Order: sequence, then structure tokens, then C-alpha cells
Amino acid sequence: MSQTERSEENTVCFNKRNCAEMETESHPLKVCVCGAAQENTTLLLHSLAAGDVLQNTQSFWLVLHDTAGRATDLEEQATSLDDACYPLLMGVRTECCLMDSLESCDVIVVLLQTAGLGDTLELLAHYAAAFNKVPWAKQKAVVIAGEQATTAAGVLCVLAPELSRHLVFAVDLPENSTQPGCGSYHAVRKVSECVRSWWTGLQEADAMTVGASVQSLSRMPSWYFLPLPVRLTGPQLLQINSSVSPDWENVKQLMADFNTAICHLRIPESELVTSLLSCKL
Repeated sequence: MSQTERSEENTVCFNKRNCAEMETESHPLKVCVCGAAQENTTLLLHSLAAGDVLQNTQSFWLVLHDTAGRATDLEEQATSLDDACYPLLMGVRTECCLMDSLESCDVIVVLLQTAGLGDTLELLAHYAAAFNKVPWAKQKAVVIAGEQATTAAGVLCVLAPELSRHLVFAVDLPENSTQPGCGSYHAVRKVSECVRSWWTGLQEADAMTVGASVQSLSRMPSWYFLPLPVRLTGPQLLQINSSVSPDWENVKQLMADFNTAICHLRIPESELVTSLLSCKL
């Protein structure tokens, strides 16, 4: 049995309300945060609970997921969120089983750890295996945030074809931006603003650069996605802004990072697909 499988043998549940209420409530939004027990996630979780990340009018249930070894940390995060009495937050549940976390949720937020390529790809393969088994995976919105989130989201969509690429959104954060201090606050603010714009369709920044399919570009393999300037035309609906020039150096770097990851996974080109939308901060 692998370490990942062993870590999911037990499920920990914590909530001031009865967790069964999550199944009987009249369909408020259900949001899962994967990696919720990592360091420096508290600020982002409270921003999400306050309605700053999605929208400030939608009530929702929150599921916090991490490995069984971090169950105590998950409980502490849930206690902190419940004690804050956010008006939109209907309740918090903690889970150490990835399948149970994903299956009942409408939105899944994946917080990437700062790790080597091999560890990150192993984690993405684990998530992908779960997504490929989850019913209605194509209807779930997936947000990936962290360093090299664009590359990670692209790899996830290649490994998990059950996901809908237009509902996968990645927020790239600069290196060390999630460390304690003002950098962490800046990262949370950027994640909140960018995801909220994408989710609601209301563009807040004058300029927004997100990854888009490059199937329409000649001489470019169809599985690539590039960070291109866009306009929001509605919730999760994007239109390329041709009046703004892309950052071509960043484009080349993202292509190289994606190629490196695919080579590491030894995925044949015939299995690749155009995979995601992503946001470059």
C-alpha cells in the first residue's frame, strides 16, 4: 500500500453543525479546498469563507481536505472558520478521503505545495485518478493556485480527461509569495480578485491575462495553452483581447515547463489534449 493510500484510510469529520446537513440542504454551493492544512493557508481560507474569492451573495458549505496525518490541523482550521461566524458560510466539514471530498462538491480549490517536480506530478496523478472516478466531473469547476499552477493545471487536465477544460482555472503565484508576511497577503488578494472575476464574469482589473487554447494558431500543437490577454464576457467565459500584446517570454517558458512535465510522465503525444484556462499574475 502506497503512502498516499495509507493516508486516506481514515476520514476525520469536524463541524459544529451536523455534517449530515450538508446532504439535505437545498443546494447551496459546496466548495472543497485540497491542501487546506498546509502552512499559510489560514488567510486564504478566511478570505474564501468571507465571500471574497467567489462571490459575496452565495451561501456555501466548505470541505477542508488534506492527508490523515494533518487531521488535527484540519480540525483547527475548521474551528477557526466556524468561530468567525461568517454569514455566508453554512458549515465546515473536514475530510481525509479525496474521493469523498470531491464527489459532493461543485468547486474544488487545489492549493499546491512548494515541492520538487516529481512530488508535484505524483500529487497531480493522485488527484487525476480521483477526478476520473468522480461522477459528473465535467460539471465541476477546478481552481489551482500556487507556484507553477499553469503547468500543474495543464498536466492535471491531460491526466484527467473527465474534467472540462473551460472549467479549470489556474492562478500562478510568484516564487515565495506564499511565505509569511506581506507576500502572503499579496498572494491571497491576487487569488481572490482573479478567481472572483472569472467566477462572476465581472472583470475588476483593466488588464487580465489568462491561458487559452491555441488550436487556432498555426504551427502550434493543439495541446498547448498560452497566457493571453482576455476580456471576460460572462461567468467563466473569455474572449481574447487582441489589442494587448502577450508576454512572449512567459509563453515560451510555460511551454518549456509543460514539455518537461509531460516528458517526466512519459505521456505519448497522441494522448495529449488542449487542457485548461489559467491565470498568470
